[in-house]
Amino acid sequence: MHYNDCEVAWTSQWREACRVFDYSPASAERKQHPTQKPLALMRWCIGRLPADAATILDPFMGSGTTGVACVHEGRSFIGIEREPAYFDIACRRIEEAYRQPRLFEPSPPAKPVQQSLFGAAS
Repeated sequence: MHYNDCEVAWTSQWREACRVFDYSPASAERKQHPTQKPLALMRWCIGRLPADAATILDPFMGSGTTGVACVHEGRSFIGIEREPAYFDIACRRIEEAYRQPRLFEPSPPAKPVQQSLFGAAS
């Protein structure tokens, strides 16, 4: 599979310069999905949302980078992924994000209890 070396982020809303988020081989992250975005990019995007945007929905979750960014940014997350292999990768990455202590940031909030479609905890 071919993967990009970086992602470019730009918006005219904040009147800021274009940002390039590198995804170099030296990065601690390893790409696990063809369209996976760098964690720094997703944190940048989520960090620009209003504080009252407490829950982020990603209908194409892939490997879960948005969910990991939500853990780091203290937001709730709902992810949807139709491919079981990528769903499993996303769940593992998000679980790891909850377990990983932050040295220079407040600890992530307590992991929420996932509810089944029928309301019972799974």
